[in-house]
Amino acid sequence: MAAPAPGTAPQITVQPLSQTVPLGSSAKLSVHASGSTPFQYQWSRNGTPIDGATTSPYTTSTLGLADSGDQFTVTVTNSLGSVTSAPAVITIGPRSPDPRDLRFKHVDFPQPLTDLASTNIVASPGAYSSFFQQDTVGTPMEVGTVGDCAGTGSDANCSWHFNVFTPTNTNGFYSFYSGDLLTDLQPDLKQVERMQNAVLTTLDEQPAYGLMAYSYEQDQTVSGGFTQTFMTVLPANFQQTAQQLGDKGGVITAATANEAGSVDLVSYTWAGAATTTYDVQALLVSAADVEEQASSLAADGYILTAVGSAGANQFVLVGTKVHGDTLPRSFYALSINNPGPSDADPELFEVGGVFDQNGNVVFVEE
Repeated sequence: MAAPAPGTAPQITVQPLSQTVPLGSSAKLSVHASGSTPFQYQWSRNGTPIDGATTSPYTTSTLGLADSGDQFTVTVTNSLGSVTSAPAVITIGPRSPDPRDLRFKHVDFPQPLTDLASTNIVASPGAYSSFFQQDTVGTPMEVGTVGDCAGTGSDANCSWHFNVFTPTNTNGFYSFYSGDLLTDLQPDLKQVERMQNAVLTTLDEQPAYGLMAYSYEQDQTVSGGFTQTFMTVLPANFQQTAQQLGDKGGVITAATANEAGSVDLVSYTWAGAATTTYDVQALLVSAADVEEQASSLAADGYILTAVGSAGANQFVLVGTKVHGDTLPRSFYALSINNPGPSDADPELFEVGGVFDQNGNVVFVEE
């Protein structure tokens, strides 16, 4: 009888990968080895074995800022020897919102997105259009100091642009956009409020034309969870009111100037983050400064949760982040007529759009 073939000690064929992990999430590590089975695995963190981490794939505990730079290795052993992997270095990046938390404009949505529609809705005193689509995620509408509306009296008309995408593997979302008469503002908001599983993502009032537009995202996989609050505040009280809402778990998702020059805002709490509080920056900025101010908010870790028009030469910007977060977010201000990072990376999603001195510009964050 021939002697059995000699076994071989383990060799690592695929090393665990270094990665950037969103704050408050876990890292998923894996290793592949060749050699004589069975193998035993032992993961270590900064050189110290991790109790119970003894399988080829390993998921860390929830990671915080203090964990950035930690190194994970794995030792693979069989009866003939052992080998230790190269270290996988973990870098902590900005927090990713929960994919079902509609208040954060689908930032860091986990699936690649397929472009479905890039279109407009319109409104005039005698008619208005709407757009709605099942199993989609939609951007806020682009608002502006110029470009939305034209004409006077019965010839007045407004148009608002937006984009809608189809997630690759996620169903249940629903996108809705509509123009309307400004006198129908409160009935329209009440309709969205009654759904309890929908969040207003844009509100644009055009008092000079008697028209308005709004958009919302809906999660049809749940029956409730979002509670709406509508408020009208003086500009001088905007920041204080916004932070008070954040202290109670509220996120402002839409804001616009009204005919009296005050700010109409809509905020939501969400049952999925009932104990989370937020830091908020609520700004009225000039058309010349809107891109710089939006970029500055992202650099301080804020997600743009509301972008609105505020008269002839101003915009409303609201930035929201989990209380205490400090990590900067990547931010781009892109002309819709020119390719940019969002074209190359389908996971970059528009959080707002404006017509300003640079034309039609959208903001994307990650």
